[in-house]
Amino acid sequence: MAEEKFKLPGSSYEQLRKIIIAYGNIRGDSSIDDIAKLSGISKFIVSKNNQFMISSNIISGGNKKTISEIGGKLARAFEHNQDEDVKKYLSEIVASNSFLSNLITTVRIKNGMTSDELAKHILYVSGDKDTSDNKAGANAVADLLEISGLILESEGKLVVANKQTEQKSEIITTDIIQPIITNNAQSPDVQNKIVNVKQPLTPSISINIQLQIPESDNPVVYANLFKALRKHLIDSEND
Repeated sequence: MAEEKFKLPGSSYEQLRKIIIAYGNIRGDSSIDDIAKLSGISKFIVSKNNQFMISSNIISGGNKKTISEIGGKLARAFEHNQDEDVKKYLSEIVASNSFLSNLITTVRIKNGMTSDELAKHILYVSGDKDTSDNKAGANAVADLLEISGLILESEGKLVVANKQTEQKSEIITTDIIQPIITNNAQSPDVQNKIVNVKQPLTPSISINIQLQIPESDNPVVYANLFKALRKHLIDSEND
């Protein structure tokens, strides 16, 4: 069953961008006629995009519309081709809108989606009819999410961006958990485990340690683990 209805844009992303720029160039209230003349886009198309921009807090108002604060910032970033600011303001708009932010969650849960899969999903959950205009609007939303930097293409799929920006740490072997073996002879499977140590090239050293902890119902195993970590990592620094 489709989720709560959400009004999609009524055009491509590029037309939506031009309409937002037009709203940003008019101080105060503006009519559909004003925006159509300034953007060079028909009144019909402007009107079909207004509801989406209202629900996304880009504009507000009734017969006369006014650009919002975040909408004005986005319009200016669009007009001056400031890509980093476009990403910043689009990501803020997505985060403040439950429908748009839920799309990011869906991409994460599905561990990536193709562009076509995402567009079809957007159209479905919007509650809008399967028409050519609404398909264009669904594609515009998908483009918006990608241009925001919140998702990106990887190996033919769109994935959540923060999964791609995680830094890999150097894997090294260590005997840091050997005291656990000594104190708990019943857990030989904890031998030869690995930790991740990341040491950036800065005057100070930051260490990130990840341990593979043995599966056990015995609380002594974990007590010895934390005791060993404190002895070798914390108390040793105070010596």
